[in-house]
Amino acid sequence: MGGGFTPAPNGNHLAICIGVALLGTIEQSFNNVVSRKKMVRLYFELSNTVNEEDEGRPFIVGQDYLNSLNGKANLRKLLEGGWGKITDAQAETFNLVKLLGHSCMANVAIVTSKKSSQYNDIIGLSPIPDVVPAPIQKTEEFLFNFNPPFKQIEFEKLEPFVQAKIKSSDEYIALVGGHAPQQAAHQPVLDNVPFTQQATPPAQAGTPKTRPFG
Repeated sequence: MGGGFTPAPNGNHLAICIGVALLGTIEQSFNNVVSRKKMVRLYFELSNTVNEEDEGRPFIVGQDYLNSLNGKANLRKLLEGGWGKITDAQAETFNLVKLLGHSCMANVAIVTSKKSSQYNDIIGLSPIPDVVPAPIQKTEEFLFNFNPPFKQIEFEKLEPFVQAKIKSSDEYIALVGGHAPQQAAHQPVLDNVPFTQQATPPAQAGTPKTRPFG
């Protein structure tokens, strides 16, 4: 995805969710405890920014989350901040694909890693104020999941480090089965968050999409 190595500016930005990438079950470390968790990566176009290193396109910020919408999950808290309450019943069958094309405000921070490289963290989402016009989406919506046939074109659009995470996942290894991904004949068991292969067209200017959960 776009954005290069230059982090987006700090602060609140008009944002549109333009990408959902299922990473699968991968290794995670928390408090020096290593385990394997189902993860998902969301991508947001920061519509009021210009990335000169990416031909003047808006910055795109991606961030990984535990693929869970239980009551204490960070992903659920994030989505509720941007688009309103998710009930427990909705969380049971919530389809992350419905986020694509929906706008919000994204509070973005620049973080410096232990190796002195910089990246962006999404601190939180919030609704767009009523007096602010809806942003115009400039980036084509994007979806990667493990539903067969393997989405090689979409996979190759992901950053190399994201591709590496996916290749390390239980789902990718099961899907490949020692052959090229396109030859996989079965769908691995994923999680209770359903995905589809369809994405909606870019949102039009003046059409705020801030409450997809109702």
